[in-house]
Amino acid sequence: MYARRYFLALVLLLVGAPAVAQNICIECKGVGWLACASRKCKDILVLGAKTDFKHDAIWGEACCRGIQKVVCPKCQNAIAKAEIENELTMRKSWVDRMRKYDEECGTKFSHVETEQWILHYSIPQWKIGDATLNRVKASLQWAIRLDSVSSLMRAALQSSPGGKCQAFLVATEAEQKRTTLTQQGVARSAQAFNTYGTPQSGAKFTTRPMPPDMTVDDGFHPHVVHNATHILTQATNGFLQEFPSWLDEGMSHWVELQLFEKATTFCFRELAIGKDQWKQNDWRKSLYSAVAQKKDLPFATIITHDMDKLSVQEKAYAWSFVEFLITAQGPKFPTLFAEMKKDKDTKKALQKALGWSTVQFQEEWRKHVLKTYAP
Repeated sequence: MYARRYFLALVLLLVGAPAVAQNICIECKGVGWLACASRKCKDILVLGAKTDFKHDAIWGEACCRGIQKVVCPKCQNAIAKAEIENELTMRKSWVDRMRKYDEECGTKFSHVETEQWILHYSIPQWKIGDATLNRVKASLQWAIRLDSVSSLMRAALQSSPGGKCQAFLVATEAEQKRTTLTQQGVARSAQAFNTYGTPQSGAKFTTRPMPPDMTVDDGFHPHVVHNATHILTQATNGFLQEFPSWLDEGMSHWVELQLFEKATTFCFRELAIGKDQWKQNDWRKSLYSAVAQKKDLPFATIITHDMDKLSVQEKAYAWSFVEFLITAQGPKFPTLFAEMKKDKDTKKALQKALGWSTVQFQEEWRKHVLKTYAP
């Protein structure tokens, strides 16, 4: 009896097996999708191979929008089909939103979105090192550069803006005027135009390679980094109207020196400075000399100056004050920064975060300069 039952079970199993196998799709082996066959799509994907950025050149390819999958036409896998179609719809929606900037600005952009930035880039060709990159390839490199600024700022401040900041890097004066007018409310064409606030309320900047210094990468790259830092400084921990200029400029120069070991970018209100020697000076060496001779400028005076009154020399001091806070005070610097976003009074924030007066700050900073800036 038992032998007969086992025999019948074995027969049913053997008979049923082919029936199950016949229901598996021959084309996709049951997974519900096929590999995208478009060669163009694969060529474009190589551009973003080392990033997880959104890019309209990749997401704009109608074949598969960069996911490298297409729904299997013969398979009945409804779950896989829904997942793929939802991803395709999301990517198309993002591309459509980005392409609206092209319409509004009358400019053909490459659009890249990173963790912290949305970049709109229109420069047709750009040379980085020995390589001349087209608009699409260059836009990815600039997006990587913007992300490097965000990484430095996040490490220093232990905080980031609550949304995506925007950068418009355009090719011509006409494009800059159209972009600043439609995206920032005022037509501007001189150097960078920064709009501060939270990301939601318009934390963005527009700039272009201007002669004589910024038509090459060595000049334009620091300029973009400097202004991107301004945007992140203003947007992190909320926006505060008239945020203290010494800290705002100090942060931008700190990031510049971290990446390029010198400061070359100075805000538009400083165009009248001409051949100020501090633009060429080795800031560490000059500040060490001033402190060693007890001729250093007072912190208590510099912190009262707005952007119009900060000289290049005072910007060097602002950089050094920030460098000292980040390097020597570590975790206390984010606390100081957060306090200054609550109240723009540097003296109050300094007392709350470090327990120092401006005189104590100056003395501790002087010790730091003598110890670490020595030739």
